Amino acid sequence: MCLCLSWLTIALVGWLTTAPQTLQIVQVVIPLLILLLLCAAYAEVNAEATRLLKCMYPLEERLLALKLMWKSPPSMTIFAMNLTYGAVATGALGLLFALASKVILKPIGNAANN
Repeated sequence: MCLCLSWLTIALVGWLTTAPQTLQIVQVVIPLLILLLLCAAYAEVNAEATRLLKCMYPLEERLLALKLMWKSPPSMTIFAMNLTYGAVATGALGLLFALASKVILKPIGNAANN
């Protein structure tokens, strides 16, 4: 994940000075897709852990454990954050909107300067 994030950061910093070309856009999209696949595993585990709590039969001796697990559900964290599908989609869409606005607004800014 760190390698994918580093690759994306290097490409995005490079885009601040030059207009991106088609190959450079592909070089950013591929690590982004790999990052989404890696994060999807964490999001799936967290979703299943939440479903697990709903499926447990509440016996007398399990009530204390169930209350504790409802307050802090079992989950896998990465970068000190619980990943869900919503968080992954929000991050990906935010990055794609930032890239699209850079690609779209760069020619408009150049035309205004001329």
